[in-house]
Formats: sequence, structure tokens, C-alpha cells
Amino acid sequence: MSLAMGKALQDLNDTDDYLSTLQPPDFLTVLWCFFELDRASQGQKAPKRMQLEAVIAVESGKDATVRAACGSGKTIAMVLIVLLNLEAVVIMLSPLKLIQENLA
Repeated sequence: MSLAMGKALQDLNDTDDYLSTLQPPDFLTVLWCFFELDRASQGQKAPKRMQLEAVIAVESGKDATVRAACGSGKTIAMVLIVLLNLEAVVIMLSPLKLIQENLA
């Protein structure tokens, strides 16, 4: 675990005691997300609460829709879900036409 990951985990909890509200399976999912993203980014990234909530929802068998600003980490949430469920089928909808129009 990188120092940045440890600090991000502490910051997440300091904000509103988020970690203590989680059930044990959800807490393990959060830890797994932190470790996996820390490893993949070589200690440069840590999951945000929005990403963790999406992963927990999907792990609980719920459908999840993540609406957030461009660059806020929606793709990382999707990748974490895929990595957690390597046999699962994941469908990601993206408004590519809208993005293309905005960039033109």
C-alpha cells in the first residue's frame, strides 16, 4: 500500500466516517478497490466515494447509473467493477455523439 493510498483512505473516512457505515462485505470491497487502483496506478490514484458507491451497488446486485462531470472518474468506476467480476458482462453506455458534438 502506498502512502498516498493510506492518506486517501483516511481522508475518505475523516470526511463523514464513511467506512464505519459499511457492512463487512462492502468494507472488503472498498479495501479491494483501494488496493487494486493503487497497484494499477503505481500509487498515483485512489478511488473516490462516487466510484466506491457504484462498485458496492453493482456488487449488491443492483443496477448502477453514474452521472458525473467529465474527468470525474466514471471510467475508473466501471473498470473496478469489471476487475472485481471478471466473468461478468458489463454494458457501459456513453453519449459519444454528444461528446463529439461538444468537441467540434
